[in-house]
Amino acid sequence: MNKYTRYFKVTDGPLIDAIKASRETNKAAEQEYRNILKDVNNGQGYYQRNKKLVAIQFATVPDRKVFKKAWDGWYPKQTTKEGKALHLKLKAVVTSNEDDHLSLVGLKGHTIITGRYLCQPTLNIIPSSPIVAFVGVPWYDEDPEKLAEYVNDPDTGCSNMDSLLWKPTAHMEEVKEWEVQKAFDEWNTHVKEVNAKKEEEASHV
Repeated sequence: MNKYTRYFKVTDGPLIDAIKASRETNKAAEQEYRNILKDVNNGQGYYQRNKKLVAIQFATVPDRKVFKKAWDGWYPKQTTKEGKALHLKLKAVVTSNEDDHLSLVGLKGHTIITGRYLCQPTLNIIPSSPIVAFVGVPWYDEDPEKLAEYVNDPDTGCSNMDSLLWKPTAHMEEVKEWEVQKAFDEWNTHVKEVNAKKEEEASHV
């Protein structure tokens, strides 16, 4: 099996709409987290996973009766009244994982198993205006006759074949890997130029 990745560029449609909504949700969540933590850690910050707060940063070791070590920071214990109250506040903050939106292009559950490895789709986003998304889809070339046989009789194939039946949506444009890399290189160059200009302007104030 020669596994490779197919790349698709997306600039409009349901996936982009969902990404925009997620970004608004997570922007609001970040502000909620800051408001909650303002009196807890004096704005030291926090760590997140899939946009959810998983650990709080402190300048010094916090009260160990209230907080437990978590990741590279601390998280409130639920065994104390104060810790449980803070945990419930943090848990109530609504966030959105952008990767979940791959279901909108039919990629929920898409996997390619090669030996001991499980390969899944990826979603990478350039936060330009308008937003540009690149979807990476693990793939390998299978005999069309075998795929057709699998459709008629699933017992003739393997678990990968369900994924190989996937078709891109009308809003997805297949591109080469070098085109994806070029787009990100150009975006990173743009960001550096903008930041350099801001620094130069600030130095003249």
